[in-house]
Amino acid sequence: MVKPYIDDRLTENSWLRKFTSNTDSSELVWHRDSADREISVAYGNGWMFQFEDELPFELIESNIINIQKMTYHRLIKGEGELCIRITENGN
Repeated sequence: MVKPYIDDRLTENSWLRKFTSNTDSSELVWHRDSADREISVAYGNGWMFQFEDELPFELIESNIINIQKMTYHRLIKGEGELCIRITENGN
């Protein structure tokens, strides 16, 4: 399965993740991660983030989102590219 993003490793526990404007919305599925993560938004236009049972909110440059491991969440496609920095806490 081809992933809808490209990762560029920065350190052992952090990387930049880029979603292109060609990303198909159907590829942005609900999912859970196996470790706690902190997400910071580098850039994006109109992309949104949603936790399970909550309303989605727009990802704005410099936003920081903390995601606890095994918490369902998803992205909702905006316009153009989205670039986020992910820092994972080994749990």
